[in-house]
Amino acid sequence: MDRVWQPPIELVRRALPIAIVIAIAGLAYWWSSAPSTAPSAVTPMARTTTGGAVGVVVDVEGAVRHPGVLRLRLGARVIDAVDAAGGLLPGAPAGVNLARPLVDGELIVLGAQDAGAGASTGGRLDLNRATAAELDGLPGIGPVLAQRIVDYRTAHGPFRRTRDLTAVPGIGDAKLGDLGDAVTVG
Repeated sequence: MDRVWQPPIELVRRALPIAIVIAIAGLAYWWSSAPSTAPSAVTPMARTTTGGAVGVVVDVEGAVRHPGVLRLRLGARVIDAVDAAGGLLPGAPAGVNLARPLVDGELIVLGAQDAGAGASTGGRLDLNRATAAELDGLPGIGPVLAQRIVDYRTAHGPFRRTRDLTAVPGIGDAKLGDLGDAVTVG
């Protein structure tokens, strides 16, 4: 009389839904703890010429593999924009603060490709592109003050108007007046 034990049917009916719920909860827990594959700030959300999305839009120009307008996540830094533009070209000069947070709408120029890159077409010096050596040639600006301008621009982002130059230590209204139409913001 070998009989195989069989559970009572009522026990199976009650236990099966509980087992299914436990299995689903375990799967949900496993799924939520899996590593994320969401894009980081290093990759561009999209190359674009139009606005309207959340994030920062910057124009990366100069010594990068793929210059142009990029849309990056909020909180991205200059290094993220450089990476999204394909990285620096070989031999690109240093001097840009790669750790600085990005500002929406800014122009990032990495390593001017020609000697006159700081001058605009009107013959005025662009404060956002000029090197310390080019700024040193301006009236009333010596090498120390020229370096302060470059350092300020690196730390705080591009100048939005020439009047912003007065935020640089050592430049007041009188010095700004001496510069006259010699500088511009491009």
